[in-house]
Amino acid sequence: MTTQSSERRGRSEDAAFDVVAVASSAGGVVALSTMLPQLPPDFPAAVVVVQHLDPRHRSLMAQILSRRTAPR
Repeated sequence: MTTQSSERRGRSEDAAFDVVAVASSAGGVVALSTMLPQLPPDFPAAVVVVQHLDPRHRSLMAQILSRRTAPR
């Protein structure tokens, strides 16, 4: 573990976590499209999205979510 200050890492002292993980099945894109835009611009944690998808199908999640959210 490093000894960098919270401020240098961009983390709020009040943040409970540095990372929030959200997992969904292929049908969860609708829920993610609703939830992610509701996060405030200064949300103090990184959000990692994990999607379960049949390996025979190409994922369009990035394209779908990019229409409703902006990377930060």
